[in-house]
Amino acid sequence: MESLGILRVQNLRIGRFGGAKAQLGKSHQNLSHPHDYIRHSVKSKSRNIAEFREFYVSGLSLRQIEERTGTSKTKIRKELEKAGVVIRDFSRGCQQPPDPTRVKGSGTIPFGYTYLEGKLVVEPSE
Repeated sequence: MESLGILRVQNLRIGRFGGAKAQLGKSHQNLSHPHDYIRHSVKSKSRNIAEFREFYVSGLSLRQIEERTGTSKTKIRKELEKAGVVIRDFSRGCQQPPDPTRVKGSGTIPFGYTYLEGKLVVEPSE
């Protein structure tokens, strides 16, 4: 069985137009097609899903899982959904929007009026 060598970049030159040219080390010579072999992370997919599920069920948020594992939130969410885990509703902890009749508006104030404690009132100096 032929062993796969590791490709090493010795010199990397970036041209005027953004193109990069690399000189490969000697270890690429024992490969017939060096670009055919791409390796990904050592962890298996099933191990990642189990790890994501364990963290998520224990109460961690997707952001906290992202920080611990180094995997993007989108990938974590997709893997959990594929595994059948119900994603928690993120809006449950959010506050309700304020009543628009009691909030200072950004519109033009009519002449002789002002806002006082979020309500439109007659300007006392007019």
